[in-house]
Amino acid sequence: MSDAAETFPADAGARLLAGDPSLWTDDPAVQAEIADRLGWVHLPHGLEDGLAQARELAETARADGITHVVLCGMGGSSLAAEVFAEVLGPTEGSPRLTALDTTDPRRIRALDAELHLARTLFIVASKSGSTVETDALRRHYTARLATGGEEPSVHLVAITDPGSDLGAAARAEGWRAVFENPADIGGRFSALSLFGLVPAALLGHDPAVLLQLRHTAEEIDGELVSRATALAESARRGLAIQMLDFPHRPLQAWAEQLVAESTGKASPDGPVGVLPVPEPSPSEAPPDLSAAPPGVGLLTLAALMWDLEALTALTCAPLGINPFDQPDVESAKVATRAVLEDDERRGAPDSAGALDAALGAIAPGGYVALLSYLTPDADVDAGLEALRTELAERTGAPVTIGQGPRYLHSTGQLHKGGPPVGTFVVLEGPDATGEGVDLPVPGRPYTFGRLFQAQAEGDVRALRARALTVVRLRLDDPAVDLARLGERVSGS
Repeated sequence: MSDAAETFPADAGARLLAGDPSLWTDDPAVQAEIADRLGWVHLPHGLEDGLAQARELAETARADGITHVVLCGMGGSSLAAEVFAEVLGPTEGSPRLTALDTTDPRRIRALDAELHLARTLFIVASKSGSTVETDALRRHYTARLATGGEEPSVHLVAITDPGSDLGAAARAEGWRAVFENPADIGGRFSALSLFGLVPAALLGHDPAVLLQLRHTAEEIDGELVSRATALAESARRGLAIQMLDFPHRPLQAWAEQLVAESTGKASPDGPVGVLPVPEPSPSEAPPDLSAAPPGVGLLTLAALMWDLEALTALTCAPLGINPFDQPDVESAKVATRAVLEDDERRGAPDSAGALDAALGAIAPGGYVALLSYLTPDADVDAGLEALRTELAERTGAPVTIGQGPRYLHSTGQLHKGGPPVGTFVVLEGPDATGEGVDLPVPGRPYTFGRLFQAQAEGDVRALRARALTVVRLRLDDPAVDLARLGERVSGS
């Protein structure tokens, strides 16, 4: 990497807006990789045709009585859509949207029970089209539509990169719409691309208002460069902590992926990373952006998201790292495939005593990651938050919560590629492969339950292969067992 790793470039704003990859490196090969990932800088400019197509899709969906949109995707293909759905919500007469980014058969069954297929549109969102979770969900809902008496193509929409297998299959099968996003936009920087703005349009928000957005070098070289400098300096001294004081939880999840996956990797001076940690109590009550005048809420969110994308990319420049790659994510995928191919079952859980030992060994500068493969509900979510608080009070370390398998496409990069100071507590629920729980994946030799549990097993193996501290606990009654675990941690 370049000597940018030693001093922050004075003209960072102009170089970022010009798409100059030398901001991050002098290596021609890495410059070529980075140059192919800078399409986000001027978004949504250049997407005018796609935005018009999105508005047309939204209009016809409302006219056809669509009341629910289910977006099947992982990581950057789904998180921005979830922000727009949960923070802005649908306008009057527009369908609600659910972002589905899981292989947990219990969660899929719960959503399926809500769906009126004739009034549901399914978006399959994937850059490559080969993401295992998204592929499984596409197969599931294509089969459900067919067996439910609906023509699948009428209810299916694809968002993908040009030339992907997903795009080719969608066209061959006559799907309702196929959106091709520019290939030079990485997933976690795609919030203001078609991956985020097609869902926003379906929710009734006109993405064309974002064409008002303009960014100047002077704005970037002011507060953003100052904040990036401070984060980079902190990361040079060890794992940096970035408190996410966002009042909306979906924004926190989106920011976690953006920051952790961009910064948590090897630098010329060793592993670095910025760990996003949500504030336990945000300083402000959530503003009701859904009640804002037309376009204002979307503009407000878009400006915030672009600033954080720019801040994250800039932070990587003085560290001498490529913000647009994720070199360590693949290891968990490889381990998951090995588990599935060998038809192996879940590994044995550790004892609660192993957790006590691990917590007692956390060194200064370390952190705890709760990696939950529990099916979310109000009681489980509250139990996880309570456990996070108890762990933070006992250890004095920052504590994060990752929902599996979502976090594999998010903080998982930092877990494996960043400073090796994490203690990972993997929480698994009851068996997901039993009768009445599991679901088949049409055309695949595994079920959703097998895939879900193999992903947990694969990540445990990938973490332990790096000699990281992993404690694996089995919670057969998740809400009750979380409460007991919190009592043990607190000593009460």
